[in-house]
Amino acid sequence: MKLTLQMQLFPDKEQAGLLQLTMERFNDARSWLAAQAFELGIANKIRLQQLFYYDLREKFGLSAQMAALCIRHVGGIYSRDKSIKPVFRKDAAMPYDRSIMSFKGVDRVSLLTLEGRVIVPFVMGERQQERFSLAEGQSDLIRRKDGKWFLLVTADAPDKTPAPVKEFIGVDLGVVNIATDSDGEVYACDKVEEVRRHYRKTRRSFQKKAAERKRSGRRPKNVRRKLKDLSGRERRFKTDTNHCISKKIVEKATDTSG
Repeated sequence: MKLTLQMQLFPDKEQAGLLQLTMERFNDARSWLAAQAFELGIANKIRLQQLFYYDLREKFGLSAQMAALCIRHVGGIYSRDKSIKPVFRKDAAMPYDRSIMSFKGVDRVSLLTLEGRVIVPFVMGERQQERFSLAEGQSDLIRRKDGKWFLLVTADAPDKTPAPVKEFIGVDLGVVNIATDSDGEVYACDKVEEVRRHYRKTRRSFQKKAAERKRSGRRPKNVRRKLKDLSGRERRFKTDTNHCISKKIVEKATDTSG
């Protein structure tokens, strides 16, 4: 089971300046690389590294590890939806992995910046301390609007020992019928298919407008913004629908086991 531990960092003035500069430069690099990936339609991380690794190092002054992390992160995000060009805020959270971060005991962490490593003190709560030995994988460096720095660290906690299962419900997933359980009950909704057709038709219309604007020499910025909003609404609708159906299946399984 994955947990996120929040640690507050206490960099001095010089360290805070280096962290801020590194974060902004890294996010500039991510936005630039995302634009190149979008323009070429490339999400493969190996191909992106072959094409843009040295550009990232020269243009933005990233270390070898930061450039590789930037490529891996952008490739992963862009591959989720190639119709959207990712853009990163200058103060967006910066990912750190073991190659550019290491803990020095239970109260200090070494973070790589554009000017080398800095060792920053941190504090965490009692519950975080209990799970600190399990910390591994990627962390995220964030700076809040009030100027405070935090490190969000991933911890891999062992799952609780499961209780013996005597009865269960099997579930098959589909497209027309979203789910069908082993009792034969079908979980479908006419509204779902209606909404799918609506979003598909609207998306095609926007894409056609964007192509016409581009051919005429005009920037399809407004159309792309509408496509992004449409994608967000469709994603939220799917999430809500899946949540409602999952809840019904869980409630049925709970009633059955009781």
